[in-house]
Amino acid sequence: MLILGVCRGAQLGCALTGGLLVQDVSGHVSDHLITTSEDKNIPTSSIHHQMMYPWGVEHELLAWTHYPKSDRYVGITDAELEKWPTRKFGEKDLPIEPEVVWFPTTKCLAIQGHPEMMRYNCSFNQYVKRLVEEKCV
Repeated sequence: MLILGVCRGAQLGCALTGGLLVQDVSGHVSDHLITTSEDKNIPTSSIHHQMMYPWGVEHELLAWTHYPKSDRYVGITDAELEKWPTRKFGEKDLPIEPEVVWFPTTKCLAIQGHPEMMRYNCSFNQYVKRLVEEKCV
């Protein structure tokens, strides 16, 4: 059985798998680009103030915020921040903000964005549909 978590459901799926929940983030209140593990950039809809922290549990990062949107990660310790993977943006190393995560131990596909707030045939919804079809087998 597949568990599909969207927004708060994604955060819950992450926490129930043993990951953490970032209690407060900024900047995730508008459409923005995500980058997929296939190196494609697609738009998603976002209106959340919490975020998944899957580092430290078995997971597959499938997509992340193209450019980090938050300037705070409340509820994460300094030690946890040190474990947070980063990417170089100009001269800065900034955290990789997870957007779509597969948790194989719980068979949970966690999607931070809101497919229901986007056109049914948009690239994000096509991406989500493909992931559901792949992970359901």
